[in-house]
Amino acid sequence: MSARPRSSGEPVRWVPVSKLSPLAYALLGESSADDVPRHVADRVTKLAALWEKYGFTHETVRPWKDLPPAVADQLSARGVNPSTLDLEVTIAPGDEPTTLRRALAADLLTVDEACARLDAAKPTATAPTAPPANGRPATPSLFSHPIADLPTSQQGDRPKPTHTPFNA
Repeated sequence: MSARPRSSGEPVRWVPVSKLSPLAYALLGESSADDVPRHVADRVTKLAALWEKYGFTHETVRPWKDLPPAVADQLSARGVNPSTLDLEVTIAPGDEPTTLRRALAADLLTVDEACARLDAAKPTATAPTAPPANGRPATPSLFSHPIADLPTSQQGDRPKPTHTPFNA
């Protein structure tokens, strides 16, 4: 931000988004604007420098940008997938459901607590299933029921059309 606040009478100075760094542009989000106010450009440029300090680039920052850079860095270092941060959790004392992302951004959870909740939400490994009773391996099918085994006596009982070129 600028050193002194802009008064209501001063004109707004605009900065073309093409002059922003790729990381600053990524932090702006999906915008079709060609220009942004100078105070927005200044703020986003400072944020970009902070994210860059933690090793994020314009390609990696998008899924993390709702979090503080230090928190995003810690979660990324632990191998947390950003999409898992949209899981709902309930946090005392309000017991209102919220997402992990919001809880981390509001400093209601620490990174350690969030990782512990994510570990608890992982499905446990299941025991291998027994082979099918019919002895056939499980395969994908296009039909909702398996093909019945017909006795050999019924194979010849079916009439064959004579008017097709596929007579054999």
